[in-house]
Amino acid sequence: MFYICRESNEEKEREYNLMREEIYRELFLAIQELPDRSREVFELHLQGKKNEEIAEVLAIQVKAVKVYRRDSITFLKNRLGNKFCWFIFMHVI
Repeated sequence: MFYICRESNEEKEREYNLMREEIYRELFLAIQELPDRSREVFELHLQGKKNEEIAEVLAIQVKAVKVYRRDSITFLKNRLGNKFCWFIFMHVI
């Protein structure tokens, strides 16, 4: 009986990992569709950089960083639909 439960848990974990991998792949592809500057800002955001740090690295104003981030998130929400919620749940965005 224990073996059956264990196998079931391993199966569930494998399915979860496959689903998670697919979600990350879709996010990556959607990010590649962003305009260059928006993609740069968003990738730095995903690396955990603060708006001020991103502005310094890219030599742009903090206000511009906020606009690029907002526009990127809006694009990704529209592009990914309900899957976007998974990224928030998984603490990716």
